[in-house]
Amino acid sequence: MFMMVSDMISLVPERRQTRRMMTNATDQDVLLQFHDVSRVLLFFGHAANLRKLLITASSMNMTDGQYVYVAFEAFPMPAAYGNLNWQYGDRDDEAARLAFRSLIVIQPSSSSHPPSREARELGVQFQKRSASQYNYSYPLSRQPLSSMLAFYLSVIIFAQILNDSLSDGLDVHNGRMLANQFLDRHFDGDLDPDVYIGAAGNRIPEIVLSQFTGIPTCLTPFRKQFANNTNRLARMSDPDWPFSTPWPPPDEPHCGYRNEKVICKRQQDKDIALNYVIPIACVVLLIVVSLVYGHIIRSRKRLSYSWWFIEPSALVEMTRRLASQAYRHSNLHMESGPDVKRDALSR
Repeated sequence: MFMMVSDMISLVPERRQTRRMMTNATDQDVLLQFHDVSRVLLFFGHAANLRKLLITASSMNMTDGQYVYVAFEAFPMPAAYGNLNWQYGDRDDEAARLAFRSLIVIQPSSSSHPPSREARELGVQFQKRSASQYNYSYPLSRQPLSSMLAFYLSVIIFAQILNDSLSDGLDVHNGRMLANQFLDRHFDGDLDPDVYIGAAGNRIPEIVLSQFTGIPTCLTPFRKQFANNTNRLARMSDPDWPFSTPWPPPDEPHCGYRNEKVICKRQQDKDIALNYVIPIACVVLLIVVSLVYGHIIRSRKRLSYSWWFIEPSALVEMTRRLASQAYRHSNLHMESGPDVKRDALSR
């Protein structure tokens, strides 16, 4: 059944789709490919495999509200399709509970509410007949009640068509006329009040989109598609999307699946400049200013506390100058001595 649904979806025009069989691939491989091409994953398979996939997605940070996982449940039947729930009583329950917040379940509306009293009573009869006539016992929760009810519903609908035809005076021996009485019609009944046969002769169920919400967590519908109007989703409640990413999350990330968009590359260059180049330049400038300022402070302190200190080179220069002046003065005195004596004698 799951393969048939997947094949039907692949025929939808104007949709980019990537299909991956999980028989020869690990959950991580599938999720890595999913990350590179999409943000919406449609899962068709056993409920236990879905839970394992979501736990792996949680470990890869892919259940943060940017990704949406969609599962399909024809009707609750754990014996065939598994238990579609996060709670299995193992160590992964908490991780599964958080991961299941990113899950949307497509299911018939009949699955979102308990079966009618008549359907439950008929289910008890199924269980008793199975034990007494076929020596086979199974719990009531595991019996394929929906598939068994379908046979009873077929007989009840056919009987209703015959009664209406007889009441209207129609020829019940006209097979084509009787077949047309089934088409595009809603049938009321105690077993299932939501039976609608489309114009092509197939049954079209009411579909709901449900989420695991509340405490204790349970499937809660938030959108509904009526059987006689498959082009519209009716609002039942607001979706519970406890993430920073708004609902609905975008089909494609702003920068592309691989951050390949040019506008984001430019922004990344700007971010690198703002986050790395400019801060590094500021730090270097602060270091240079600190070194210059420290040198100035040290110079001022040295001048204020050691103003009397003479550099050795300056002292040598001063000594050389004094010695030169003393030498010149001595020579001048020796040259002027005899003239002074002669001047004294003449007086």
